[in-house]
Amino acid sequence: MKVNKIIATGATVTAALGMAAAGFAGSAGASTTGCAHSNDNFATSYCGAIVSAQAPHLAMAVAGQSTKAGTKVIAYPNVKGDAGSDLAIVQGQENTTTWADQSVSFEFAPNGKFSGMVVTEPSSHSGLVLERGNGSANQEFAMTADGSYTNLATGDVISIGAQGSQLQGITTPKPLTGAQEFHQIVNS
Repeated sequence: MKVNKIIATGATVTAALGMAAAGFAGSAGASTTGCAHSNDNFATSYCGAIVSAQAPHLAMAVAGQSTKAGTKVIAYPNVKGDAGSDLAIVQGQENTTTWADQSVSFEFAPNGKFSGMVVTEPSSHSGLVLERGNGSANQEFAMTADGSYTNLATGDVISIGAQGSQLQGITTPKPLTGAQEFHQIVNS
């Protein structure tokens, strides 16, 4: 039996399940089976599609499913089986003993195979790209209870735009919109 897990990426699993119960629909069935089956070590990482809270619930995706440095991270439809949206949320260097209020990185893990390439905001207010993971602050994002991610180096939040557009680091808007709030959807 397939079960869709929705993990709110900015709080503890308990709070995440509460948010899932509150009715975030998303596009069920996102991420590949290989990605979902790589989740046997939930203590340090979790693989799935990172999806915007804003309709039409576009996913963070790697353009062309490329593992080359400098590849753009784009907004793409949340399609079941699309390896381009397989991203592992990995505990960052600035972590604590829980998933709540800590830093994470997003490693591209097509079909559950960790690539060593992570989402990076190279400079303030820039487009997100893949770069070799090195633990720098430009590759780490603070998880927040509202579902947003703030880059540790720039202080920008991740924002998703129209389908096919590159995700951007932007100054935190007040209030946040669904374009800056994300959820993780995983098939199992």
